[in-house]
Amino acid sequence: MQVQDSHNFRVIKADLHQDIYANAVLKLVDAYARDPLGKGEPLDSSVLARLIPGLQEHPACRTFLCFDANQAIGLAVCFIGFSTFIAKPVMYIHDLAVLSDWRSQGISQLLLDAIEQEARSLNCCKIALEIREDHPAIQKIYTSLGFVEPGLRHCFWQKVL
Repeated sequence: MQVQDSHNFRVIKADLHQDIYANAVLKLVDAYARDPLGKGEPLDSSVLARLIPGLQEHPACRTFLCFDANQAIGLAVCFIGFSTFIAKPVMYIHDLAVLSDWRSQGISQLLLDAIEQEARSLNCCKIALEIREDHPAIQKIYTSLGFVEPGLRHCFWQKVL
């Protein structure tokens, strides 16, 4: 699958067994982690060493990359879940990131279009994601792309192991 727009941007569903795509994912996830929208610091080398093998082994993982010519500039890492209330798969967007120099050029829209195309091909009932409350600009972007808050306030809790 490949989505193309009027620029030289192209989105592909990445095969992480190919070094070019695996290396692009490492670069983009680390850049995302370093960004203020991420953790604001680089990923630990042990995390980088485990990342690609972990994604490769995860059968529900779908990874999308956006390129400008031969440079990877955007990334989406998704996982297929299952809705017990609807009895259909759900596409969960875990990470969606665009390098800062390419933001506001429609890259997120291209990635989300590719994700939606994949979700529809898998007969998913919805695409879901988590948005930080302290980034209203990002909330505005997702709203403009058709995402809505479901009306129920959910808190994301975690137990770090």
